[in-house]
Amino acid sequence: MELLNFTGICVAAITLIFIGIGFIWVIKLEYYFGACLKRIILFVGILLLVISLFIENFTWAAITGLMAGTVIWGATEMEDQESRSEKGMFPQNPDKFCNKRKNGLVFNSNKLKQNENR
Repeated sequence: MELLNFTGICVAAITLIFIGIGFIWVIKLEYYFGACLKRIILFVGILLLVISLFIENFTWAAITGLMAGTVIWGATEMEDQESRSEKGMFPQNPDKFCNKRKNGLVFNSNKLKQNENR
């Protein structure tokens, strides 16, 4: 009998874990910091993607690529999460980092830019 290859099942399970954790960290980061950090998060995701190119082991390269995809997805969800918080679907934090650092912070969200114009 041939040995079974469980790589696909392991990568699928890790993908589900990354997606589940991704939902949580997007909500928590938006609550404590706001959407102003989305470019930093995007940079981290792209960096992970580049790192995955240099990993020789297929399984670890795939896992790193999946993590990169999750982080990049999270960066794109930050402003949507901010909108969901404003609609009352999630709690809002008026003392989040982005609200405290309106001036001098390069990574402003669209919502902060609209509020500054008022």
